[in-house]
Amino acid sequence: MNTNYTFTLKDNKNALLVRVVRIWYVILLALLTLFSFSAEYKSIKTTVLIIDGLLLVVGIFYYLMRKQKNSFLVFLIIIFITSIISIYIFFGIYFTCCFILFAVFIFWFTKQKTIISFLEDRVELKNGFIKRNIDWAGLNNVILKDGILTLDFKNDKLIQEEIIELDKCNVANFNGMMQLYLKQ
Repeated sequence: MNTNYTFTLKDNKNALLVRVVRIWYVILLALLTLFSFSAEYKSIKTTVLIIDGLLLVVGIFYYLMRKQKNSFLVFLIIIFITSIISIYIFFGIYFTCCFILFAVFIFWFTKQKTIISFLEDRVELKNGFIKRNIDWAGLNNVILKDGILTLDFKNDKLIQEEIIELDKCNVANFNGMMQLYLKQ
């Protein structure tokens, strides 16, 4: 019988991230278009319009491929790399480029899957670089039912998350093992 269980939790924080990136994308397209019309030199206008056109193609590509795995991450990376290049070429603002790189890192970090592991002495929650250990003494109950994992803490905090891969787990064995761990 398996005594350690590991699950990947369903990601529920993507909706806000997608909205923020879409707004950033529209603002970037608008700013580049306005900048191309106000530029005095033809070479700058041409370069800006090429970058604007590439961004538009990337946006259309993302729209068509948005249901594919990792399409949002590729879209995000292309947008921010193009943003950095555009700002550096046209404005030479290094601080803004650093800020955008930091934003890319934060967006990448939020896309990391949360993994929960149930070990004999503790429960581990991992998300990117963050690892949180929870002692069994701090939990009232742990239940897995209908693909929903519920952690009931003694301080009246409750976590309920959907599990991505449930087919590999015998739910009755899991719930029985959690009751044994809680009684220790």
